[in-house]
Amino acid sequence: AMTNAVRAKPRMLVCAPSNAAVDNIILKIMEDGFVDGSGNRYNPSMVRVGIGQSMSVKDVALENQVEAIFSDLDLGKLESSISGYKMELQRIQNDILQLRKRLHALGTASAWPLSKDWEIRIDEEAFDQNPRVYFVNHKEKTTTYECPPPPEPSETQFEATAMPEYRSYVSRIVKLYESQNSITTKLERCKITKTALLGGSNIQIRQQLETHIM
Repeated sequence: AMTNAVRAKPRMLVCAPSNAAVDNIILKIMEDGFVDGSGNRYNPSMVRVGIGQSMSVKDVALENQVEAIFSDLDLGKLESSISGYKMELQRIQNDILQLRKRLHALGTASAWPLSKDWEIRIDEEAFDQNPRVYFVNHKEKTTTYECPPPPEPSETQFEATAMPEYRSYVSRIVKLYESQNSITTKLERCKITKTALLGGSNIQIRQQLETHIM
């Protein structure tokens, strides 16, 4: 999951036999959105390419998206946005690093799978100073810092990577990587637009923005 999150999301090219058919597909996606692998609804970013679009989809038309950027060129705002995006990326990267440390601690806490009665958790009280985990016995309702013995062969066994806290950290890291990808895209777009303000060729900048948006 994390490997997939690090990569930019795939892009889909949707074609139809007429302009009206393309617009109908866009309107349907606008209304209903998509459903991800976890069953959650989301609205994807869309770009309508080509002539003949109706007014109902003009907001996602490529030329309108480029024009919207050019209509609000302000060097002060751009520099502020660039600075803000860089700070946000730094925060996200730091959060990812901290969560990865916790994943490593959970994943290496036991050299063998544990029985279904046990769970591994992070000791958050002083983890940054003393990174360690503790083990929860749900059957006995006890906790310990000592790793439990290996379960009997007949017992149901669980790897650390299948435990709730590990899976929760993975989910959080995936969301952070997705945010990182999104903010990186916005930062790059701001840099391209700033070049236009500082005297770059408008035609060339528009072409770069069109390529970047798509």
